[in-house]
This record gives sequence, C-alpha cells and structure tokens, in this order.
Amino acid sequence: MSDVQLRPALPKDAPAISAIEEAGFENPGEIFNLRYVSLLLRNPRVTAIVAEREGTVLGWAAGFGSINRSRPWGRVHAVAVDPQARGMKLGRRLTEALIARLRERGATRIFLEVRSDNAPAVRLYEKLGFTPCKELPHFYGDKVHAQRMVREISDNGM
Repeated sequence: MSDVQLRPALPKDAPAISAIEEAGFENPGEIFNLRYVSLLLRNPRVTAIVAEREGTVLGWAAGFGSINRSRPWGRVHAVAVDPQARGMKLGRRLTEALIARLRERGATRIFLEVRSDNAPAVRLYEKLGFTPCKELPHFYGDKVHAQRMVREISDNGM
C-alpha cells in the first residue's frame, strides 16, 4: 500500500474518477457522471484528492465547506474506490486526508451523507468519529434512504 500516493485531483483525472463512480455504485442516484466530476474538479471551493498507483487512479474524495460563518463547516461530498482496489483501506485514507484539508481551511464540524444500508461505509465513518444526526428518506432515489452524519472537530483534530 505504500506505493499508493494521495495527491490533489486534477481536471485530467475526471474520466478515471467517472469510471470509478460507474464501477463503484449500482444505484444511479449515487453516481457522479463525467460532466459533474469535471465541474467539481474545476470549482475552486472544492477540495478533491485522488489515490494513485503507477499513474492509475484507484479512488477519490471531494468536499467543500462554508468557512465564512460563525460556525464554519465542511462536507464530505464524494468518496469512491475502484472495486478492484477495495480492501486497501483507500476509503479511510482518502476520507482522513479530506477531513484534514477541510480542517486546515477552518471547518469545525464536518457533515456527510451515506446510504443507510451501506453498513461498511457507516462503520468506517463511525470509526472516523462521525455520528448520525438526521435520516434522509429517498435521498438517493425512490426508497433509497441515507443518513446524515457529523463529526465535530476539536483543537486537537478529533
């Protein structure tokens, strides 16, 4: 795994990221298409990271925040790993790196949404300090529910 590097995502990564989105999610309501990924990667408010090995993108994470508020917040907007690269803890590494970057930008709490029935992802986010805060019926489409989770960021990063 030490040969996998995390780096900022670039607009040229959009096709590889889009392919990971298509391969990684069955439900169309969860998939970010090439056009949307391209828009995210060009948005200066978005922080996006890829995991790469030998020039091949294996996963990505993206988020943004609203820092100019009395209580600055961040949001994990996307995390996806190529199905063939699962088991390498890339989802965790990408999410941790994204949280660190959002914190550096001033976020004091971070939100995300996850499919309610995606037990591995829910467990990962709980291990990273997220707690459920709101049920979101039909968030990803008809009868595909999500839960919003939040992580408070203290001065020591936890």
